[in-house]
Amino acid sequence: MAAIGINPAAANATKPGAQGQMSLQRVDDPSFVIRMDDHHIVHVRVCDVWTPDAAERYWRAFLPFLHQSRAHFAGYAKALIDRRGAPIMPVAMVQKMREGILEHYRPEDRLALVVDSSPLKAQIRQNYPLLNLDAFLSHDAALAWLINS
Repeated sequence: MAAIGINPAAANATKPGAQGQMSLQRVDDPSFVIRMDDHHIVHVRVCDVWTPDAAERYWRAFLPFLHQSRAHFAGYAKALIDRRGAPIMPVAMVQKMREGILEHYRPEDRLALVVDSSPLKAQIRQNYPLLNLDAFLSHDAALAWLINS
């Protein structure tokens, strides 16, 4: 299993009973990078082919960021997932990620996915049925949508 780099003090801040409000910094994994920006939007950059193991690592690493974003926005989170240049996921992985999205996201969360093509945009809109999910070809358009929503 690949090691996930995270600030240990920030990881402890997400545990029940942690004192003070600390911020998560960044998680670097061979398959993804996760960070929080100044707008409290979670940014994910997909870097490699995803396997079930990578998906498990992703959800474990991503959830503290999702919770921190929700805490800032009083109940909903904002996340930008950038898949540009990443290999196409096999159908089984698309289904596994769809299940994770339905399990971990709330209807009021905002999720923007940046992809390489219009057909992929359409596929995402069809396969990930969240009220506040949209797909974009432009990182800037996705970020503007999140900032203004």
